[in-house]
This record gives sequence, structure tokens and C-alpha cells, in this order.
Amino acid sequence: ANVYFDGKCVSHSFTLADGTKKSVGVVLPSTLTFNTGAPEIMECVGGECEYKLKNYAKSISHYEKFLIRNPSDAYVRFEVEVAKFMLGDVDDLPGSLRKVAEDVGVSEHIVSLWASALSDASLHQEAIGVIEHFDPDAKSPELSSNKAVYYWFLGRNDIAVDLLEKVPKAKLSSVAWTNLGVGRAESGRFGLAIEAIRAGIELGGHTAFADYALAEIYALMGDASAAVAKLERVKSVASVYFERARTERTFNRIRNSPEFEKLMADYPV
Repeated sequence: ANVYFDGKCVSHSFTLADGTKKSVGVVLPSTLTFNTGAPEIMECVGGECEYKLKNYAKSISHYEKFLIRNPSDAYVRFEVEVAKFMLGDVDDLPGSLRKVAEDVGVSEHIVSLWASALSDASLHQEAIGVIEHFDPDAKSPELSSNKAVYYWFLGRNDIAVDLLEKVPKAKLSSVAWTNLGVGRAESGRFGLAIEAIRAGIELGGHTAFADYALAEIYALMGDASAAVAKLERVKSVASVYFERARTERTFNRIRNSPEFEKLMADYPV
């Protein structure tokens, strides 16, 4: 066993078959300072605690969440957690995150994290604002693709599709192709929608995500049987996508169909 801080932290180290090094242990009630010489993920699997990064003024309650300590972007990742779990006044968020991003240097990855945190808190318009602040001319395919998703969440499929159509097709990721497929279907262009899903799959897209997108497309076409067949397949491998079908607008056309109602009844929340 590894014993630290006079026994307040005890852990056991082990190595997985693929060579990944792990440790598991327990921390007793205390105030401790951990240092690390390499990037490290600390995951709280039970109980609760508060943590803060060195030289950072704020602390954050930590309920079965994780903190990634990485010298390159630890402060930004920490602010993402703050955005989700700590700040009650969202008006403080843009200035706070902007300062942190500028302190460590702005990159597409950091801006993407920042916007994602806002969107996760249902602040989709604010997420769009962050991207437009750092990429006003829409030169980044990644950020344009992300912005399209946030517009889609706001019900502006027209803007979302337009953004994705303007991204050079060679620059679209498998996820962006799949999102474009759903957007095209919502615009009634079903043939082009299927083409986009196929392009995403060819780039190595996640099968469950593609199946879910196809279920959305079939639902938009009014084919309840085909949509439900895809959702049944999704349910067995990625329930997180399946649960989205309960509320997403793409399934509204078949929501009252016998097939869809039976599927939802067979798998209650």
C-alpha cells in the first residue's frame, strides 16, 4: 500500500493488461495538497469533497465528478467544472472564463470546452457567443460544426445546416457529417441525409450514433417501424442515445404511433 499524509490517504497501485497504470484508495476527512509530475485523472467514486487548483482562488464541491490535472489546460478544465457546478450567476461566466482562457492561451480545444460547458448548462446562445468571439469569421471547421449543434438545440435547423454545408467537406468529422444528415432530413432532403450518414460511417463514425441518426431520419420521414427498429438496436449498445428519443423533436412525427409508444412502454425511465 501507498500511505501518505500520516495515513490520511492510502492507495494501492496496479497495472492493467494494456499497460495503463492505475491506483485506487481512500482519503480520510482532511485538508490535503496533492502534487503530480505528470497529467493525472482523479475520480471520486463515492462521498464528497471540495478541491481547487494551486494558486486559484475558487474551490468547487466535488460530487462523484473528476478533476483532470494537466499543466497545459488544467485551469480551463477546472473552469469548465465551475461553469457546470459552481457559478450561480451566469453573467459572471463569460468574463471569468475569458480571463482564464487568455491566461493560458486560446486554442480551438479550449474554446470548444468552454462552449460545451455553456451548452451543457442549456446556455446555447452563450455558447454560440463564445465561439463567435474567438472565431468571428468562421474559419475553424471544428468550431463551426460545434456552433451548428448549438443552433440546432435552439431550434434553428436552417442556420445549423447552412453552417455545416459551408464547412469544406474534407474538413467535416464523422460526427459533423452525421449531424448534417439529421439537419438535411429535418429540411426534407432525405436522400442527401442518408448520403451524409454514410459519409460519417466511412470516416469511422460510432455505429450507435449513426443508427440513432438514422432512427431520427426515419422518424422525420414518418416511418415508425424503421425508426423503432433502429432504436431497438441503439438501446442494446448505447442507452444514452435511446433516452434522447423520449424528448427530441425529431421523433415528434411518430411519437403517438403504436410502435413508438410500445417501445417507450417496454423500456420505462
